[in-house]
Amino acid sequence: MIVTIKEYLAIAMIIIFLVVLSGTRVRIGTDKFHQLICAGHLKRIYQNMIEEIEQNPALFDEHPESPWYELLKVDQHYLVCPSADKTVQPEKGKTYTHYALNKSAYDHIKDKHSLPDAAHRKVLIVDGIHDPAGFDLFPMANPAFRHNGGCNILLTDGSVIWLSKDNFSAGNIGFSIRTAEK
Repeated sequence: MIVTIKEYLAIAMIIIFLVVLSGTRVRIGTDKFHQLICAGHLKRIYQNMIEEIEQNPALFDEHPESPWYELLKVDQHYLVCPSADKTVQPEKGKTYTHYALNKSAYDHIKDKHSLPDAAHRKVLIVDGIHDPAGFDLFPMANPAFRHNGGCNILLTDGSVIWLSKDNFSAGNIGFSIRTAEK
């Protein structure tokens, strides 16, 4: 059996197509993996927030000048989204975050010395774009739709959900959830 140049080219094209296709799958798989790690980070932040507020209910009220994430004893590793742009780095030694605390939740914690009622499933923290100059309070910080066209959000009941950019809308808490139950 003699293989012609056309057949070699056809085989080469099939191999190239399969390599390109597998590369796409690897990228999508990596993006999903980063999304899951990000969700784990948000859950860890939630757990630390509960512990810190139980130990000192007036924590945010006593330190209004401090960014919320510096008041929680959370390792810097958990404050950074694995899918975030790695080219933008803050000053060395500074604590920073890729997550934005909902402004109304922040005000509730300061005023009532507790987390907002979990039964209402409101947005607590959104995967946001880092703002090195501010507190990363939401809605002042922009959401980062870096997980397959969507964003992880932590709700007041401690659950983390992913929503696409199309499922966000402006609301009285910064973001309201239109299709959280989908």
